[in-house]
Order: sequence, then structure tokens, then C-alpha cells
Amino acid sequence: MNEFKNKLEQLEKLCQGTFATFECSEEEYSDNTYLKIRSDILELYARAQRELSGKELADFKASVIDVVCKNSGCSLDMEVLQSYTPRVLSEEDLEYIIHNSALARWL
Repeated sequence: MNEFKNKLEQLEKLCQGTFATFECSEEEYSDNTYLKIRSDILELYARAQRELSGKELADFKASVIDVVCKNSGCSLDMEVLQSYTPRVLSEEDLEYIIHNSALARWL
């Protein structure tokens, strides 16, 4: 479980970063980088769904949902979230994220 939490913390820091966080120019920091970070979070959760169970999985899911809510607010986020629903996120998860993040202002 610690492996998953540690990786999630790293990805959250990347979410909060800008092109200056990465060793690249502003031009190189693109939508693709933004999308990849968010996709990596959901891929980590998908892996956790296969490897964790019970309370560990429930706790990790809560952490993932919290990170996603804190770091979502634009159409790129919706694009990622929709691409992982229902394969990784349930419809209920998606609705919760929308209503508990900055996405709520758009919908």
C-alpha cells in the first residue's frame, strides 16, 4: 500500500507543478504532459484495484478521488476522467469528482 501512496504523492506534486517543474521549456510543456500526469494517477488506481483489496483499496480510492478533486478544473481533466469511466472510475465516482472539484463551475 505504501508504494501506491508514495507514487500518488509524487503524481500530485507533478499536478501542482508547471512547465518550470519539468526540465523543458514552456512550449514543450504541453497538454500531452498535463494529460499524462492525470492518466498516470488513474492508471495507478487501476493497478491498485487489481492488487489491493478491502480496506486498503477503499482507503487508496479515497486518496485518489481527493487528489483528482483538488487538481481538476478544465476540459482536459474531463477528457481524462471520461476516458477512464466506467473502466476504472464508476459513474458515481465521476459525478462525485465533478461536483467536488472546480469542474462543477463548468457543468
